[in-house]
Amino acid sequence: MFYGRNQEIRQLTDLTQKQTASLVAISGRRRIGKSTLVHEYANQFSHFVEVAGLAPALESSITDRKLSQLQNFSAHIAKQFKSTRVSFENWTDAFDYLAEKSEKKSILIFLDEVSWMSDGDPLWASKLKNAWDLKFKKNPKLILIVCGSISTWIQKNIIHSTNFVGRISLHIQLNELYLNESAQFWKSKSNKISTYEKLRTLCITGGVPKYLEECTSPQTSENKLMDLCFNKNGFLNSEFDKIFTDIFGAKRKSLEKIVRQCLVQKMTPIELAKSLKTEQNSDFSENLQILEDAGFIARDYLYKINTHKARISRIRLKDNYLRFYLKYIEPEKKNKIQKIKKFSDLKGFDTLLGLQFENLIFNNLEQLIQILDIKASDIKTASPYIQKKLPRNKGGCQIDLLIQCQNNSFYLCEIKSGQMLDRQIISEVQKKSDVITLPRRSSIRTVLIYAGELYPPHKDEIEQGFHRLVHLDDFLRIRS
Repeated sequence: MFYGRNQEIRQLTDLTQKQTASLVAISGRRRIGKSTLVHEYANQFSHFVEVAGLAPALESSITDRKLSQLQNFSAHIAKQFKSTRVSFENWTDAFDYLAEKSEKKSILIFLDEVSWMSDGDPLWASKLKNAWDLKFKKNPKLILIVCGSISTWIQKNIIHSTNFVGRISLHIQLNELYLNESAQFWKSKSNKISTYEKLRTLCITGGVPKYLEECTSPQTSENKLMDLCFNKNGFLNSEFDKIFTDIFGAKRKSLEKIVRQCLVQKMTPIELAKSLKTEQNSDFSENLQILEDAGFIARDYLYKINTHKARISRIRLKDNYLRFYLKYIEPEKKNKIQKIKKFSDLKGFDTLLGLQFENLIFNNLEQLIQILDIKASDIKTASPYIQKKLPRNKGGCQIDLLIQCQNNSFYLCEIKSGQMLDRQIISEVQKKSDVITLPRRSSIRTVLIYAGELYPPHKDEIEQGFHRLVHLDDFLRIRS
């Protein structure tokens, strides 16, 4: 199944119209669909060559690890070109051989998991650069894509490396699917699945294609979903360990500590370092960047009203699967007998659903802007907002999302999920609207972004109490 990614396919297709070779870098979290995107693009080529690096065997010597990667590379090249296998002594020879095999073809070359492929050779990227300059780029019909789940490695060694300045034609940071794209996984039975059931699944998967694929198969029921998560052989039961072991290797423990601490609450980097009893030094900052590049955490910048300057940022665990795993799957794994059989067995699930729904909205801000009919060029800031109680204001407030536009019009957005919402939500948001300090001659519009139902006796009152109501269904049915 291939859904969404229309913009990325267009960008890649544009490269085939050029009369010169192109070097492309694609990064993103595990299971986000990087390889699937490349395979879809490969349909435009008469020749496609793919080699993926081997997961590092850290117990082996550096020399052995390098040799294993070269042998794997050689085996794949021989198979795909139907040629005799060649033993490469180094990556310079390996790249030169591949370039020579590709010099006269309309061809897409895909080097996947390059951070693994480079294991044992710190000069791997430099050797690829030399091969690109001297060999690969001489073929005007060649596209070379490098890809990997460790986004920080690609950023450091490819994207921001002085070796590759002016050589990268396109960098794609692949993020979660938008909600309307995720909805296509239910396409064949969409009318039979309630919005709440879809939200419940998205609470676990986010917009990660592989997870959606596993959780939305035709036979998927609540029992099947529970098995995927809580059965020891379930796909999502062991995914967390695979992420942190396969992708992060030796850094696993330090990165996992950060993720676990982010589960507690949103914190500033200073607060997070303090809670972990560690220094806010370069190592700590690098670890935050690794997790941010991987798509597991996000920085929500708190902007000052009427300025582009952000005062501070708070770290948010943005990956729905990680939060669901740590909150429910991991504790259950300690039980010898599976106790959780249905969602009603999950203590505090409605509270978690609210946090996960908030993640979905922040990951779909572009869709929200489209629904609210706001011009993207008019937006100055769009972020959470906190106003502390001070003598000169009317009180403190915390706003889920505040959108500020150029003409000093503000959209105060409340994000709520619940099976039934009543009129209390009106007074909660009105209080925030009354106390927030805005520039003179500003206008403010209140927006309720929600999943669930409005309590029927209060429905009309709630609709009158907000300038705009935006339901999860509005996101799910947006046309691409």
